[in-house]
Amino acid sequence: MAKFVGVCATQFESGSSIKKRGSIAKSGDPNLRALLYMGARSAKRFNQPCKLLYERLRSKGKCHKVAMLAVCNKMLRQVFAVVKSGVEFDNEYHLKNEKVA
Repeated sequence: MAKFVGVCATQFESGSSIKKRGSIAKSGDPNLRALLYMGARSAKRFNQPCKLLYERLRSKGKCHKVAMLAVCNKMLRQVFAVVKSGVEFDNEYHLKNEKVA
């Protein structure tokens, strides 16, 4: 699904001689990708799992855009899971599962 939307990472390699910097696959709808990015900006503030992911990646030294792409992917997976399961989104779900484990 991430490939369809165009927010998954791509790599450019050819043996040991050609190693370009990776980027996102812009194969999807640019308007949908822009909406997902704007939603990720809000998710990194209010969606707890996305906020923790963003902060963890930034503390490891990843740049802002890489961390935001990861938040986009996480949010896309969350939306897919909610639609597929039919269960309402719970922002505190990760905290409940940590206490059980």
